[in-house]
Amino acid sequence: MGYFKMMLLLSFILCISASAFAQCDKVYTKTERKAEFEGGAAAWKRFLERELSLDTSVFPGCLNLRFEMIVDTNGRISELHFLDMENEKKQYLNDFKEKLLKKQWIPAMLEGRKVCYKHIQTMTIRFL
Repeated sequence: MGYFKMMLLLSFILCISASAFAQCDKVYTKTERKAEFEGGAAAWKRFLERELSLDTSVFPGCLNLRFEMIVDTNGRISELHFLDMENEKKQYLNDFKEKLLKKQWIPAMLEGRKVCYKHIQTMTIRFL
């Protein structure tokens, strides 16, 4: 294969790879439409109920859970962090974190274009 064709092919592959993993130059917290879990609020609730299984001996009574994450322009999640929680309790949420990182979201919109969005989730889970 000629040098020019090889360079053209390599450039094409790099462009496709770069677009598959969107980089966030700017992350918004206020947008016209917030990032949303695919399927909407009802699907988000079902996902949380199904995937958030916790050891009640580690989290007695209830758990106040806050986390933040970045949803990029492709709907992928990155930089997922649990907030206001002791480190030894965070380890029990690793399975949930791995499952959440694999889920697809609908990107936020601002002025008619997809933007990176910081989603902050707060919830209280009571154990019966």
